[in-house]
Amino acid sequence: MDGLNAIGPHALFFGFTERATRSRLALNLPQFAKRGRPHQPMTITSGQRVALRRALPQDLARAHRWLAASDLTANSMGAPWFAERPIPTLEQFLIRCPPHYFDGTRPYDGRALVMSSAAIDVGILVWRRVDLMRDLVELDIWLAAAEFCGQGIATEALGLVCDWLQPSYGVNRFVLRPSRRNVRALRCARRAGFRETDFESADVLGRLGLDASPYRDAAALFRVLPVTWMLPVSPERELWVFIDSEFSSLEAPALLSFGAVTADERTFYAELEQDHPVASGLIEYCRSSCSIDPSSEPASACSTARPERAPASARRIGRR
Repeated sequence: MDGLNAIGPHALFFGFTERATRSRLALNLPQFAKRGRPHQPMTITSGQRVALRRALPQDLARAHRWLAASDLTANSMGAPWFAERPIPTLEQFLIRCPPHYFDGTRPYDGRALVMSSAAIDVGILVWRRVDLMRDLVELDIWLAAAEFCGQGIATEALGLVCDWLQPSYGVNRFVLRPSRRNVRALRCARRAGFRETDFESADVLGRLGLDASPYRDAAALFRVLPVTWMLPVSPERELWVFIDSEFSSLEAPALLSFGAVTADERTFYAELEQDHPVASGLIEYCRSSCSIDPSSEPASACSTARPERAPASARRIGRR
């Protein structure tokens, strides 16, 4: 404050005004408009082989062309092998990949990314609606031409987008649903860490709220990322308890089970019924885990090392 008073309010005002005026004049100069570099879409993440950038509206037409009119189209749609999924027209493509996938106005409802390798755009990767309630997002991916296959581009792109979406949008589960006849797509998904579920397809659709697949033999492959890397280290003289619970659904919640683990790896789990209150059981658990006399001074009897594994939901609920 002393420094600001020494400068004086008039100097501050005219200083800011002068800088703002210079910036405005510079933006209005004709040579700036002519020589200014065009807007470059931002790269969100990159690896050894591939980089991912947000798609722009001008990428929409070639995204459809790469899907419906490339030398890879017959491997995923159209007669004779995929008669149940005809090759989409541009209008049909926009139903599956609407314009907001390419302008970024509704990112939680879906977004398209352009894959590039060695400064060449090689394909499209799409995430569909981010379902935070079910902690799930569906992905789709296709390459521009067969010449880009067999290089690990799609596999690395799937890994990159999962690792980026987790901290950016708070989702930890990802699903791909290729046809079982598309052996190349299945191999790519498995190399990227996706694994098939044991549940029936109809059961998966109902539980996760997924739309019906265009394929009659769709395989649901999931990848679940751990969340333990986001857990902070507990300070000294504190006992942290990480809790997790299972509900029937968020629309009509009914508590089914409850679990907890302390920072020193003591665990508790119970399947609950109507006559088993949660609060009393948790209090008794904390008392038995800590074994600390409330009237005594805080001591360092229990270690507070960071847990190697913890449930998905973590809360600090007590101090020692």
